[in-house]
Amino acid sequence: MQPSHEEPLPRVVVLTAKAIRAYFEDALAEAGASLATWVVLSGIDRGRWDNQRGLARDLRIEGATLTRHLDRMERDGLIVRTRDARDRRQVRAELTAAGRTLHDTLKAIATKTGRRACDGLSDDEQQVLRRLLEQIRSNVGGDDANRGAA
Repeated sequence: MQPSHEEPLPRVVVLTAKAIRAYFEDALAEAGASLATWVVLSGIDRGRWDNQRGLARDLRIEGATLTRHLDRMERDGLIVRTRDARDRRQVRAELTAAGRTLHDTLKAIATKTGRRACDGLSDDEQQVLRRLLEQIRSNVGGDDANRGAA
């Protein structure tokens, strides 16, 4: 195995992302949730969209995929969907009390995962890391760099 400074940066980033994702998914599963649930609840909580299509775009998932997640979450009592009174084609989703409680729990898990991932890094190093990752994401993602989940 090559030392990490000899590995191509995309490989290091991808392997790191996979390790964090696996750790995070395990922690979410222990709470009875999934990464999809976390992503959608967080997207709804942020509320930077006007309709389901905008939410799907914000989450970078297909509309049909989002609809399946929302159907399940509505059945589970985590969200409620309403139609816009002025344009019945527009549907909004909001967290219920149960959805807010679960989101708060999952947000705490995300915070704990972040702390675990950054163990041994000073606050200044974490700020630099965040800035560098945002710059890298911007370099390869353009205007969409600050959109998305998690």
